[in-house]
Amino acid sequence: MRGELLLYLRDGRFYGLWRGREFQAPLAAFPHFPRVKATLMVEDDLIWYRLLSLPYSPHLDLKKLREHELRTSLERVEAYVTSGREVGRRPGREGEVLHCLLAAVPRAKVQEWFGTLQRQGVFLERVISPLDLFIEKGREWAEGRSCCLLLIEGRSVIILLFAQGEFVFWRGFELATSTEDPRVADELAMELRRSALYLQQEYKVRAEMARVVAPPAWLDASRAQEVGAKSGLRVELQPLPKRASPWLAVMEASQDLIPKLLSLLPGDLKVAGLLRRRRAAVALISLLLSLLMISWAGLKALEYRNLKPLAGQSERILRMWEPLLKKKRERLAELEELKASTKGLFRFLEGRSHLRWPLEALGYLLPPAVFLEDLQWYGPQGQRRLRLDARVEVEDFKERQELFEGLVKDLEAAPFVQELQADPSGLLGEGKFTLELKLKEIEDGVLAGGPSGP
Repeated sequence: MRGELLLYLRDGRFYGLWRGREFQAPLAAFPHFPRVKATLMVEDDLIWYRLLSLPYSPHLDLKKLREHELRTSLERVEAYVTSGREVGRRPGREGEVLHCLLAAVPRAKVQEWFGTLQRQGVFLERVISPLDLFIEKGREWAEGRSCCLLLIEGRSVIILLFAQGEFVFWRGFELATSTEDPRVADELAMELRRSALYLQQEYKVRAEMARVVAPPAWLDASRAQEVGAKSGLRVELQPLPKRASPWLAVMEASQDLIPKLLSLLPGDLKVAGLLRRRRAAVALISLLLSLLMISWAGLKALEYRNLKPLAGQSERILRMWEPLLKKKRERLAELEELKASTKGLFRFLEGRSHLRWPLEALGYLLPPAVFLEDLQWYGPQGQRRLRLDARVEVEDFKERQELFEGLVKDLEAAPFVQELQADPSGLLGEGKFTLELKLKEIEDGVLAGGPSGP
């Protein structure tokens, strides 16, 4: 990240920083550079923002929520480059609350900036927003406290609110008073009081201080003390290297954080820029691939010419075998149908005598609050088992347990049950349980070791 060209665009004018040297240039007369990578930050007036506050859940799908919010908030959302990311979370009244920042910028504008800079040897790596950068760097400046962070550019003011070091809200406004008017301190103090009151009412924390980042020349230590006295907050100054724009100074101080931010540069434009930078290598690779394809096509044509006589002979042999293969397939289909019918008949004959009486008896043995969900008959001859999956539709767990135990006792006493295995592991949660019954053999209508069936 360090060593890249840093650019801030405001009112159609670039404020740049390259290798410690600062420059300014209009969009239409940007200077030429010797093939450098750059990060561009554009003014907030060109970016659409939305801050979402959502109750946190491990099943929360932020991507779907973000897409829904963008579709409902923007007309022709496909005309914008959009992005979003989580910017904070903290305990709320009803659990943890997650804050997600969404941003969008017109795609046509991004394409214009990208093309203008690329023609001058500058290749954009990312397009970022001032608010997102200020939030990320603001966590460090907040130092884990509940406070207000301010950045002033001309008459534009942006205030970030932090509760115990976590970002929770932001607001921006224009100063109505000239910065040369002494009454500007009163207006700034009033806005700070309003922000501190919102922080206290909404998030139940008291603002400990207000910190002004890259303060302008008119907001010196004495003026900051005056604003603090009128607002009731301790006002601190966070000086940064003097730049033409305070946002450029923030970019310079936050270069290591820029890769974490949301990017408003479309992937297709970035790929196009990469291809342009590597066009010589791409052209060489394309030429090599073309030569390989031509060679492969020539080898395949030669192979086809040699195999054509053999293919004709094979085709004649296959045609001779076709009638015989057709008859064999018809015969095989008849045998498969017979095999399937025979299997079905055997299953019916084997299972009927063992199942009829137990199935009829189950309807009388199951209590009214117990419902059968699934029934499976499996196992080899002589070891057949009946698996029952059931559910107890009773809220009280003690009553569930009593119904389950009563059913088990009734089944153990049933004359057709030889062995019973019970699994009540789901009884506590959804009221589900599983029973596996080994049924007694029936010979000539009589149970083995028991009375005759009905």
